[in-house]
Amino acid sequence: MLVNAASSPVRRPPGGAHGVLRLPGHGAVFVLTALVTDGKPPLPVFLAIMASLVASQSLLVPNCASIAMAPMAAIAGTAAALMGATQTAGGALLGSVVDGRSTAR
Repeated sequence: MLVNAASSPVRRPPGGAHGVLRLPGHGAVFVLTALVTDGKPPLPVFLAIMASLVASQSLLVPNCASIAMAPMAAIAGTAAALMGATQTAGGALLGSVVDGRSTAR
């Protein structure tokens, strides 16, 4: 029996969590590093923490977008285009507000 993916309910783990919010480690590492180094971590330690944060973010953001579009699978292309246009417009708006405030002299 074939099932239409657009009409089938989204399967979620018990409790409705997707595991997205199960990453408290970075915050704990930042706080612990700040406490241990009196708020001034060595550059290699700071770069290692930031590299792991950026790597985690690059894995997290596309999955969150996919989860957000799951209920509208039939129009996922339109939803993705709307999300991209909103992000671009928001970035342009914020850029126009911030522009000129941080010029090097």
